[in-house]
Amino acid sequence: MKKVLFLSLSVLANYASPMFSLFWSDGTGTLNLSSSYSQLNSSIFPIFTDAGDGVVAKIKKKKISRFGLLLDGSKAWESRLSLLAKAEFVIFIGGDGEVKNLSNTTSIPRIVSGVEVDFGGGNGITDVDSLDSIYELLVDGSLSIQQLTVLYTGTKGNRQNHLARFADLGVELRFYQPTPGLYLNLLRNSATILHPSSDALRAEQASRASSDASTSLTSLCQLIDSLVGEEPVLDVMSNVKINIVCFRPTYLFADLVKRFTDAGCIHSYFPLENAEAYIWMRPQELWHYEHLLTGQSNKEINATYSRSFVDDARKELDMDTIRDKSVAIHHGTCYEPLYQFDYKRLATVLSGVKKVVGVCEFEECYGPSYEMARADNFDFVPIGYDHKLFAKENWKVKALAPKSKLKLGFVGRAYGTLDKAQLERSRLSEPKGYRKGGDILLDLGLRLKALEVPFEFHILGQNWEHLIDQFDRYGIDCFSYTRDADVSYKDFPSVYSKFDSLIIAARCEGGPVSAIEALSLGVGVISTDVGVVKFLDRIFENSRGCQVFSYSKKWHIADLESAVEAVVDLYEKGRSVSEYEHIRSKVLEMTTDNWVKKIIGFAK
Repeated sequence: MKKVLFLSLSVLANYASPMFSLFWSDGTGTLNLSSSYSQLNSSIFPIFTDAGDGVVAKIKKKKISRFGLLLDGSKAWESRLSLLAKAEFVIFIGGDGEVKNLSNTTSIPRIVSGVEVDFGGGNGITDVDSLDSIYELLVDGSLSIQQLTVLYTGTKGNRQNHLARFADLGVELRFYQPTPGLYLNLLRNSATILHPSSDALRAEQASRASSDASTSLTSLCQLIDSLVGEEPVLDVMSNVKINIVCFRPTYLFADLVKRFTDAGCIHSYFPLENAEAYIWMRPQELWHYEHLLTGQSNKEINATYSRSFVDDARKELDMDTIRDKSVAIHHGTCYEPLYQFDYKRLATVLSGVKKVVGVCEFEECYGPSYEMARADNFDFVPIGYDHKLFAKENWKVKALAPKSKLKLGFVGRAYGTLDKAQLERSRLSEPKGYRKGGDILLDLGLRLKALEVPFEFHILGQNWEHLIDQFDRYGIDCFSYTRDADVSYKDFPSVYSKFDSLIIAARCEGGPVSAIEALSLGVGVISTDVGVVKFLDRIFENSRGCQVFSYSKKWHIADLESAVEAVVDLYEKGRSVSEYEHIRSKVLEMTTDNWVKKIIGFAK
């Protein structure tokens, strides 16, 4: 059977992709290359280099029953698993260092798109986003080039400005939308490819890699020849059990999604067909998805989410069926003036799902909408701590002597802006650090300093530079640990173990997870009465392990005198080793793994 590989525009345009240089050689053996779908019919075996809705539509229109996929392994394809499941084979190129077939029965070396070379003269290829970096290199003399072809698939950017300033340096810019003819002509004329990498701008000489590409392509063709005609080798989605739905998860959500997939769930950005149950990591995505499915719009729905829905979501799924099979994880609701999401709409939507799991208790989760929320499909399960990371080696074991200088920890990320005009214009904006209570922490620090209580703040998180500057201005000792710069998440336990107490000053929380993480090491907590901390305060029965001070959601006033008293009490009395052990014992079973198991249990 004739085999045709259809090159998509995204492959032709993305020179940073590991697939870009794959087809420089004409030595394709029995594999025919095409950039037009005019050849697509049931008499050939098609191999697609994209898995978007356009490919799905062509497969349906032409009634294609057999096909293969050759995809960029550096991209995420989780939301396309239903299409991948129907392919006879899927081969990923790059991403993890090799070209592989998903059956794991065979593999060939990764296609290397080029080799690093010194910046030389001549012609070059780049994209619009790289022009500023290239301009700086031209100015400082690190790069010499006379002509630059600029590929673009969307906007050309500020084209006239780019043309003028590069012309001043004697460099001619030519803007093109990529086509197969342009693509092959540029590569085979030894143009230098310029694009940013994690370390520096990288240059790759096309002609120097062409022989390697030819060898690799021959191996790839042999692999495809061996696969076509065999029984299907990929069937990972024929019986989807539990589908964890979360659009582009980051930070905590990314970690939690991985825990669900490690436990056997299938992750996708949008719900998959034929799943036995759905777990929604962000509950608002339930109604966002339904709105788009029914052709409605809403200003709360992110534009990126909407664009991805058009490209990737299954449009024929039935929402009533999805709701009946859904478990939604509720992370809490903020009160005005903080804006989080349309909480009334969310409460209405969640009344129709199988189960809602709150990371804090019912009234705290639903907040201002709790009177209209449904309580009989709600269960409270705190997220908990990673017991493998927050382990024995970081437990508090050295007693805190009375009258010792206190190390007061503060963990979180500062959201918002310092731009007052932006705060006036947008309802979605909030003062920087307001949600996590940076101003409350500063107030607490000033009061403790006035009382001559010796202490230092340890700030762990992101975007707190403005607050740290204020501490410095008022002579408050402070140590900072910036996530993803000074420390990573795996370093958190060692930083926590320095704390004598964790201060939580937040105005709005579902967790915070930091409270249980700190307690798991024996570190006491002094916190506003938000999120899961209300529950923790009760199980500690007002002991010194977890103490709360009130924050009025009506008047937005924190009872800082109670917070000061709790810190002074810790300073006066210290903390014994037996107290550390008591604190740990209260949260021993509150692990993230147990949380995942309980939610999967609800889904089943």
